[in-house]
Amino acid sequence: MENWQAFFKDKTVTVMGLGLLGRGIADTKFLAKYAKNVIVTDLKSDEALRVALDELKEFSNIKYVLGEHHDEDFIQTDLVLKNAAVPPSSKYLKIAREHNIPIEMDESLFAKFKPEDAKIIGVTGTRGKTTTTFLINDLLPLTGKRFHLAGNVQGKATLPLLEIVQPGDLILLELSSWQLQGFGEAKISPEIAIWTNLYPDHLNYYQGSMEAYANDKKNIYLYQKPPSMSSRGDRRENPGSLKLDYSSDIYIYNQDDDFVRNTSHEAKAQKISFSINDVPEDWQFKILGKHNRSNVAAALACGHALGLSDEAMRPVLENFGGVEYRLQYLGEKNNLKFYNDSTSTTPVAGATALAAFPNQDIYLIAGGSDKNLEFDDWAAMAKDNAKAIFLLKGEGTNKIKDALLKIGAENLVAGEYESLVGAWEALLAQAGYGIVLFSPACASFGMFINEYDRGEQFSKLVKEYLK
Repeated sequence: MENWQAFFKDKTVTVMGLGLLGRGIADTKFLAKYAKNVIVTDLKSDEALRVALDELKEFSNIKYVLGEHHDEDFIQTDLVLKNAAVPPSSKYLKIAREHNIPIEMDESLFAKFKPEDAKIIGVTGTRGKTTTTFLINDLLPLTGKRFHLAGNVQGKATLPLLEIVQPGDLILLELSSWQLQGFGEAKISPEIAIWTNLYPDHLNYYQGSMEAYANDKKNIYLYQKPPSMSSRGDRRENPGSLKLDYSSDIYIYNQDDDFVRNTSHEAKAQKISFSINDVPEDWQFKILGKHNRSNVAAALACGHALGLSDEAMRPVLENFGGVEYRLQYLGEKNNLKFYNDSTSTTPVAGATALAAFPNQDIYLIAGGSDKNLEFDDWAAMAKDNAKAIFLLKGEGTNKIKDALLKIGAENLVAGEYESLVGAWEALLAQAGYGIVLFSPACASFGMFINEYDRGEQFSKLVKEYLK
């Protein structure tokens, strides 16, 4: 395989989508160091991208096209590196294809050039992939190997790891369906692939097609290599006979998820299935909810694939404190406990958060923009668990109100607010004993930059109150 430095050396690379989460900035810095020229094009204005532009001002070989895209930047270039959020149907990507310009994505391009015996551990799923990824990240020191965390993690670009990755290293990647498009186009899958579950999500992006969404997810295993004859089998079907071949690919899938289980036969690699029942009942965790025991089960299965024992893994998993903005405990005051679940961007996520606090009064802040998802199941869970709901305005919020009205639970809505501060102040005026839960169940766009900005704003309000 061609050396990655030689690959970039004389190329002009178009970066499509600089973004605001830091990964695009890190990729652009990397390309500016190793490519001849870089063209950064983003539909956001220079004002919106000011922080990113300030970080890149040291490089003289970057040309910026902001607030618009130009056809020529997808023709007079050697390579397009597209941001994960850019849909494959983009007319500019079509222009690039028509002119035989290669289109790559951060993670899959890294996978092409990494040392052959450095293994990628890829984690995907509609829910739980971030928590599962961070649980595994805490287990990796037990392997004694060098390891790296990147992928769909805020600020953690994957491509620049080429500068430091060595043979034998482990590279842990959280992978969204959008990022897995790049793996599909490159016909590559991670050496160790983990799929937590599948629920409706991103149907605005996939134009209502669950099949298209699921097909992108399937790239996590579709291009894995089959094992040697001595290691064929499935751990759950015949646990005594399977000896894992650590030099071969491994697919770890959720036995409790119907879709993931029913499609597992499509994977050619060695298989390990996991179930929530794999987690011993006497293990006690800091992270709340049944769903998090399933995430622990996935991490356990990955640990087994890496040769780790339950005895070694138990204290690490039990001490895991959770991930920011995912049912994150912020503190307690005046008999109210505050939890930040800002990365709840779907009704399933919102319902899961509500279920984590059985038999408690929950004062819920929810609502936001629509992802073409339905709220009927969420409304039933809210009716059974919420004491009062404070809604943030948005198209998704309109669907929440309709779903609550349909089941006669519209009286739960304490009000609808133009800002998070407005909802927060109304909540504090009404809340008694119990749980204050920020779990929007909707996307963040419009009122916030993204779900991380939304989470940060809520955390600031709580921290100020706790003072």
